[in-house]
Amino acid sequence: MDKELKELLEKLEKAQSERKEAQELLEKSVNANSSDVKELKTALEAKDAEIAKLNEAIKSADEILKGLQADIKRGFNQKNETKSAGECFIASEQFKSAQSKKSNFVDTVSLKAITGVSTSAGALVNPYRDPEVYRYVGGYRPLRVRDLIPSIPVTTSSVEIMRMTTGITPASPQGTASGVGAGEFVAKSEKNLIFSLVTVPVATIAHWIPASRQVLADAPQLQGIINTELIYGLDLASDNQLLLGDGTGQNITGILNDSGINDVGQFPVGTIVDGAKMLEQIRKAITKCQQFEYYNITGVVLNPADLETLELSRAADGHYILVPFAATSDGVNITPRIWRIPVVVTNAMPQSNFLLGDWTIGAKLYDREDASIRISESHSDFFVKNGIAILGEERYALGINRPKAFAKGSFTVATA
Repeated sequence: MDKELKELLEKLEKAQSERKEAQELLEKSVNANSSDVKELKTALEAKDAEIAKLNEAIKSADEILKGLQADIKRGFNQKNETKSAGECFIASEQFKSAQSKKSNFVDTVSLKAITGVSTSAGALVNPYRDPEVYRYVGGYRPLRVRDLIPSIPVTTSSVEIMRMTTGITPASPQGTASGVGAGEFVAKSEKNLIFSLVTVPVATIAHWIPASRQVLADAPQLQGIINTELIYGLDLASDNQLLLGDGTGQNITGILNDSGINDVGQFPVGTIVDGAKMLEQIRKAITKCQQFEYYNITGVVLNPADLETLELSRAADGHYILVPFAATSDGVNITPRIWRIPVVVTNAMPQSNFLLGDWTIGAKLYDREDASIRISESHSDFFVKNGIAILGEERYALGINRPKAFAKGSFTVATA
């Protein structure tokens, strides 16, 4: 906008200069023949019209610029508000159409049985209801496994990836002889990088809930259900699939089940396991990855019980080993770290096990369809029962490009 305004001002300055020249010519031509004077007057009038038009354009551009500046100023003083999936769903034209019974199907917007009977969710539609939907299993996780993995959108049902099966070795000098020019015309060292072509299928992860049509008229309640149940359920499923998927059927092959990743195994026979030993085990796994030149360890995944053991471990003098001031710190929403690495806490990780690695280059998530929501009464006998089916699903594939970028381990002791 500044550039456009500058160009308009330059045009105005030029037009004013040309008008001045035309005015001077007109004054000099007073005694000239009438046809010359007429032409000069016409040119002067045209230039006056051009100047007026430019002034109007400048005024308009200036008002737009002032408005933008005011918006920017307001932006500094206000928090950006991002609508949740539920809010977007409620605001969608598809939902409004279904709510007014113009349609029995709500297209994609991203969620088990809900009715008004006591055996389900109680009296779902009452004269007055607290609009808050309270979760029945904990709160939201601050960080999920898929948050560690780069995501790439795809448009196919499968993805071919190049999987590296050997690590990168350093380069070497040309030749072995010493002296100036001794290495000239000597064959350089050849390195072999071995890749294998692997096809990973795109899996569909989904679940649905039956509900009474009356719930469509209860927007706040439906919004809460979408946000806290179906979408969150997909999040829980992704943690399980990305870590523990066994590759059978439509299951993803999770990283823990990949035979190519590093494994530091269990503690030796006779080890007395405590928090300090667990920290040492994690540090050994970091070294294991670094030996394959993957230095940037970006995340470690732990079970909540194991993180508790680590954070409650004390030294001989009574101070907490992992976070000395955790019990008295007033910090909130701070991602825990171990050996300077962010920790993802999830029940999907089996207790007494862990996984870490360079997630940025070790694996990729191929997104075919983002988490979405669809609603329909065209299921079974739902139409005559005044029921609806609310479906939440997403489609993605996991490619483990560099298995040696990951290392897993156990906090258990090997048996003799």
